[in-house]
Amino acid sequence: STPRAALMPRETATTTRRPGTRGIVMCSSAAMLDDTRRALGRIRATGCALPVEIWHVAELRDDHTTFAGSDPTVTVHDLVGRLSPGLEERELSALRGFMCKPLALLASSFDEVLVVDHDAHVFLNPARLFESTVYRRTGMLLFRDRAMLRTHGGPGVNDRSRFVRQLVGRRLALGAEWFFEEELTSTAAERHDAWRPAPSLAASRMFNGESNGEIDSSLVLLHKRRLADTVVAALWRLHEQHRHELYHFLHGDKETY
Repeated sequence: STPRAALMPRETATTTRRPGTRGIVMCSSAAMLDDTRRALGRIRATGCALPVEIWHVAELRDDHTTFAGSDPTVTVHDLVGRLSPGLEERELSALRGFMCKPLALLASSFDEVLVVDHDAHVFLNPARLFESTVYRRTGMLLFRDRAMLRTHGGPGVNDRSRFVRQLVGRRLALGAEWFFEEELTSTAAERHDAWRPAPSLAASRMFNGESNGEIDSSLVLLHKRRLADTVVAALWRLHEQHRHELYHFLHGDKETY
């Protein structure tokens, strides 16, 4: 397997720097400048006034006027400043794509984060999502992707679906060490050895071979502080230890959530 370089300090991912804040996180690059500007225009056209953080990987100047003229609520951030020092260029290059989004979510200063793709089209104020019943109950809101039985350029077999089932099988067979790869107390080991897939995963179309995808990551809403010890910690661990495998076998960042 590909050696893993340390990617992001855990405290960067799991520590909220501005408790009680809400905002939008987007990723961009030199090639996506126009798309990012248009996405911002669509968001503001709905009446949404949430602050926006735009993240990139050593590709843009930290100048918010590149995107929003005199709008002081839009800021630009280089993800490299939140990553572990000394990452090789091949690692940074891999982040200039789908992987930028979950890492920007982790690095964001916002407490409650709405991740928005540059090609997402919103027709109502997305700030209303923070008041949705599911989000208020769970601290997270995901949208289901369309059913996909075939992958472009790939075989018409449920390869990604099979990979997810294999992951669950490995997790059941190998216990806590496969995922956490750290010393555990006997109590923690007993708790993790009793792990079973969540009912929502077991009932999902992807797990049951009905689709090659489950989650549409164009919009992802997450309360970082509320889920710091669960979803946020798992998202950090997946990218810290398993990113090469996950992004090789799955389509972008969708299923990492």
